[in-house]
Amino acid sequence: MCRIHDAQRGQILFHPYVYDQQAPILDYAAKHNIVIEGYSALTYAYTVFFPHNVSLMAPRPIRTKQGGPLDPVLYDIADRLHATPDQVLLAWVKSKGAVAITYVFLSPHQT
Repeated sequence: MCRIHDAQRGQILFHPYVYDQQAPILDYAAKHNIVIEGYSALTYAYTVFFPHNVSLMAPRPIRTKQGGPLDPVLYDIADRLHATPDQVLLAWVKSKGAVAITYVFLSPHQT
């Protein structure tokens, strides 16, 4: 008789701008057979300026506006591979061992 175990999985914010912070989670998950589902993979960062010389990098969908610091590299890779920037980002997520979640539907009890 074959036993099938439920796969363990976890969802995290995951795109190039948060990779350094999320890398330890990916390492832990890989060692413990946990599948990481990365959401917000199709984002870029832009700077929001506040009064008193305060600024913050904030993610926005890459399809709506350009301008993040990784955009030149992203677009160069896409051009070289004859792919879209979204395809490059999704392949990047996969290369890091995560599963990309590109759309999340919230049921009424989750909103």
